[in-house]
Amino acid sequence: MTDAPTPPSAPRTRVWVWLMPLLLVAACFWGVFFWVINDFVPDSGVELVYRAPVPEARKRELLDAVLRRAQALDPHYGARFDGELLVLKLPGATADSVDRARRVFRVRGELHLSNVAPIPVQEQFNKDQAVPEGYKVVANSERARGGDYEAYGAKILVRKQPVVEGRHMVEAEPREELATGGKRWVTSFEMNAEGARLYEAAAELYEMRPPGLLAILLDGELKSCPAVQSPKFNGRGQISGAKTMEEAKELAVILRSGALPLHLGDPESERKYGDKK
Repeated sequence: MTDAPTPPSAPRTRVWVWLMPLLLVAACFWGVFFWVINDFVPDSGVELVYRAPVPEARKRELLDAVLRRAQALDPHYGARFDGELLVLKLPGATADSVDRARRVFRVRGELHLSNVAPIPVQEQFNKDQAVPEGYKVVANSERARGGDYEAYGAKILVRKQPVVEGRHMVEAEPREELATGGKRWVTSFEMNAEGARLYEAAAELYEMRPPGLLAILLDGELKSCPAVQSPKFNGRGQISGAKTMEEAKELAVILRSGALPLHLGDPESERKYGDKK
């Protein structure tokens, strides 16, 4: 007769019975700890106050646009209306972050990418200063290109109808790249499907000789005017002209968040809140 098998001992089971609750408690503790660290909002900071006399029906539109831009700067930033006053709340703000917010909200952010006039059209304008139908004149602060592009001086002709607008932007980020004479900062961007399709129409400038120019305008000001060097864009492009990394970052915030419904300008006042007396 064989012996009956001995039932397995239960020490290991008893260990897990005690260990599992401890592991769950530890997981909860660390989860709460990291949530507090990551989402802690300081109870003091700075408020920038803008006068925005818009009709009640448009306040929600403006507030939504301001919140998008504020939270693109910092997820903890907020905004509210107090009568005609638009209050931008910057928890934990420093002098640098307040200056950054001032600069970013000083810009309305209306972005247009438009074809520049072909060289013969530009040359004719240089002679008679007559603006052809469908074009507008834009001040050009870039240094003279010379060579094949000598016709484009202090004033250039740009199509009134943009190829692409800021509403087509879905992503933007600063990037450092090598360029003639050293490194430079640019702001790269990506468009939605509609913008990518429209943007491809500008690729026809690549077929011109020399390649045609594409004007990148922000609030009507020329930011850069690159020659089109590719027959296809795939919904991506970049804006050069930033003098610093900070400037490229701020432009990326503006592009990601979209244009404001109106130009806010500089704040009417600035006040601290939450400081202990």
